[in-house]
Amino acid sequence: MIDKAGSERGAPGAQTIAIGRCRDCLFDMVAGDLATVRADVAVAALCAQRADPAFLGTGIEALDGVLQGALARLRADGIFSGAWGETLCLSPLPAPAKVGGVIMLGMGPTGRNTTGKIRRALRIAASQAARMGASHATFAPPLPDMRLPRPTDVATARAMLLGVADGLERIGCGLKRWSFVAPASQMDALARQFAMAMRRIVEHEDGATIKAGTTRKGIWQTPG
Repeated sequence: MIDKAGSERGAPGAQTIAIGRCRDCLFDMVAGDLATVRADVAVAALCAQRADPAFLGTGIEALDGVLQGALARLRADGIFSGAWGETLCLSPLPAPAKVGGVIMLGMGPTGRNTTGKIRRALRIAASQAARMGASHATFAPPLPDMRLPRPTDVATARAMLLGVADGLERIGCGLKRWSFVAPASQMDALARQFAMAMRRIVEHEDGATIKAGTTRKGIWQTPG
């Protein structure tokens, strides 16, 4: 099925680092890529313009390989343009993919993303994942592809966490786990950035709810 729109399953043997929790949704980081980490749905963030149209980004190319180049063809053929906020959903995926479906998420032209736009994009992705009935979603953002000035900084990590939380608030139910996927060699450094971002959110009760006037305390939790 292709849906253009705008069960938690583990990853046996994969290294996992807990980041924290927002309401009933666990945030963690898992070593691997979108093809090898088990989940209900994977989110593949793609920009609209690339010097090499075939390049999809770290973590995404492995999934495209399993799908025999389908993601690259969809973008090259203009079926998925990569325009900001655009989504295209594919499910179910064939074996040997260990994820049930994929959400292609447009990030617009390269070099034009801000933390505010990243937050809104993650809200769109989390909302779409919940609408698809997903309990566990994975996300491997091709940050160098987006040309962010500091691709692993705390502000970017904070924007991603808050964006998913925005989506949870918008839908009101669904996702129980959101995993950021990264190569094992990058896990520790990225996990530290996300842990710092989570602590800042908890300490300042920053963006813990979307609706004005509702209580924020206790919505966000750090591990342990």
